[in-house]
Amino acid sequence: MPVHFGQYSLLEGPINRVRQASWGLPLILLPLWPLGASVALVGLGLFSLRLVRPYRPLWFGLALFAGFGVVSQLLSPPLPQPKVLPWPGPSAKVNLLPANIISCMVGFNLPDTQVPSLIRRSGVFWRMPRANPVTGVPFVELYLTYAPTLQAGQTYTQSVFFRHDGTAASFEFTFFTARGHHPVPTRVVDLGGGMYRAYATYQAREGDRFVRGLDLLGLSGDWSYIEFAYPQLEPSPTPSAYTPAGPPRPLLPYRVLWFVGTALLGLLALAGAQRVLAQTGPDTGRWLLAGMGLTVALVLFQLHVLPAGAQARAAALTGHPNLLGHLAVMCVGLVMLCGQKRPTALAFAIALALIWFSGSRGALLGLVPLLLFWVCTLSRGWRALVFTLIVLASTVAVDLGSTGTLGRFSTIFDPSYSTTVSRIGIWQVAELVSSRYPWTGGGLGSLPLWYELEGSEQATEIFVQHAHNLLLELLAEAGWLGLMGCMGLLLGIAWELYQRRAWSGLMVWATALLLNVFDYSLFSEVVYYPLWIVTAWSLVMLKTPVALPVTIPE
Repeated sequence: MPVHFGQYSLLEGPINRVRQASWGLPLILLPLWPLGASVALVGLGLFSLRLVRPYRPLWFGLALFAGFGVVSQLLSPPLPQPKVLPWPGPSAKVNLLPANIISCMVGFNLPDTQVPSLIRRSGVFWRMPRANPVTGVPFVELYLTYAPTLQAGQTYTQSVFFRHDGTAASFEFTFFTARGHHPVPTRVVDLGGGMYRAYATYQAREGDRFVRGLDLLGLSGDWSYIEFAYPQLEPSPTPSAYTPAGPPRPLLPYRVLWFVGTALLGLLALAGAQRVLAQTGPDTGRWLLAGMGLTVALVLFQLHVLPAGAQARAAALTGHPNLLGHLAVMCVGLVMLCGQKRPTALAFAIALALIWFSGSRGALLGLVPLLLFWVCTLSRGWRALVFTLIVLASTVAVDLGSTGTLGRFSTIFDPSYSTTVSRIGIWQVAELVSSRYPWTGGGLGSLPLWYELEGSEQATEIFVQHAHNLLLELLAEAGWLGLMGCMGLLLGIAWELYQRRAWSGLMVWATALLLNVFDYSLFSEVVYYPLWIVTAWSLVMLKTPVALPVTIPE
């Protein structure tokens, strides 16, 4: 029985505070554990769909996204197959070496020790020079910095296709395991047209544990370079025809359901976000800031347990450092919507810390337009002060960046930086796929295989998951049909926000698109669901047809 004092219950206040905190939990989880927050929003949306009935342009945009996307997948072409010369017998059942793992091959000699990576790629071939291109000292060993595990007693066969610019070239396979080098007889088959395939077999023993994917000794001949392709390590006593080891493209039902599910989950997230915002109201920014603070604590813990070094980058619970940076930008946009100066300033400071720990250069660029937009909303005195601080901070950053003190952030505008060059190569592959299949693209999940088989010389990364650009990703895997569906969704949302003059909401959506110029995160939980919260705020707080008991913050 509750204890009463007059007509009020002594437990009424604590109960209300607990109820209020429970509604703020998804907002706390959003920066800390975005997947958990997304599940909570979608779950609430299952019981709140009536809240999104009036938004016809938004429904129409979601329908276009799902419809065009489904058609693009139904009409998508079969996956490409590697263009290798015929080989007697069936393809290998298992290939333990990915195609692009050749890019991890290094040359070794005693004066220079290890020289990382091949210097050039031509089609699916990777070129290794005879000598160190800097010192001119010839290599005595070529090997992969990749070591799959071995099973004792099993016989394995290593093979690789190669070509060279000389009249003769020879080498010997050595199976380098935990017990050391094990040179084995090597056979080279002339396939004609300057193409060769070398292979050797080895029976694993107790204590081997692993083997270098390829390890070549006894380099001889009059060649100045050798180009390698299609490496294979298979549990077999004889070489089989090459088979790619990349991840298979998702089945058609999954690809179709991805578009339908993404649209439906967005609708549910919008409904759930409206329910949450109706309860938290002006406290929304406070709950988000609490989550951002907890995320900083988690990041500091991660960096403490990670190996020391300037290259350590934190990802929190997002799965990738770049996604942590994008999530920080989205959280700033949400806090900014609350319209309160101090919480927004604190959100910018926390976001800068998270972006620094993540090393996400794209996130830092994405934060700039939000910052400038927020400064323009301040009073004249505050605007002058904050703008002055921004100019001073930018001057210091440029000075530090010119000396390399800022690490990765010193290379934001460096076109020769390794990841920048690599992304240009990825974009070239995406453009190739979209040019071959302009209306449908290659199908969801097809870009990684296209990258392995058709990569350009700049495509130096071993694996890719996406095109690192929203436009090229849609064109490469869903074609113009998928792009038109996405544009329909974006225009439907933009129309709803424009009708309510929700300029802050439109600015956050524009920032998300800017983040996706150099990455692909729009449909990940760190961007997609925060954007639906942004949309819900813009609809609920700006007197939408849905009557909700929300107090508009000052």
